[in-house]
Amino acid sequence: MSPHRFRRLTSGDAGEVMAFHDRCSETTQYLRFFAAKPHLQHHEAAYLCAVDQHERGAVVVTSLDDAREVHGIGSWDRVTEDVAEVAFVLEDSYQGRGIGRELVSDVLTKAHEAGYRTAIGDYLSANRRMRALLKRIGYPYADRPADCGVVAFTLDLDDRNATGCVGRAHTAINLNAAPRTGGAA
Repeated sequence: MSPHRFRRLTSGDAGEVMAFHDRCSETTQYLRFFAAKPHLQHHEAAYLCAVDQHERGAVVVTSLDDAREVHGIGSWDRVTEDVAEVAFVLEDSYQGRGIGRELVSDVLTKAHEAGYRTAIGDYLSANRRMRALLKRIGYPYADRPADCGVVAFTLDLDDRNATGCVGRAHTAINLNAAPRTGGAA
């Protein structure tokens, strides 16, 4: 596993977020944004970095050698008073090493500490790595066809299991949901 650390995303990270996005493969970009997204514009990166760690928060993965260079982002956005939408993406070279599981756990813990009781999110049904990650950290999920290939999940942040990870997930395929706006990185 690559030596890494987590830190809060800041408003000064827009350039690093753009460089991170450019280092991600087309497949990783597609799986995160559900569409081709070859470049992240500065105003988009600035929006993603406009966090207060309560209404909108984010954690980035960096190397131990360079705390500025972003290699992954996990974030939450307020949906209602106690529900936050979460999203995660890791640079290709950081995938498959257990870092994603740490990132998910860290983001869900921070969202819970910010007062959220439920986390929701979406992933493409073709995203086998996300599905496997959710399975490895103990989140049940439904693996059946969904509208436009999107799987929607809901996590109960108040239900922690003995390993310290957020516990039971109640995943649902939402066939009629309107697209969510304001997704995080």
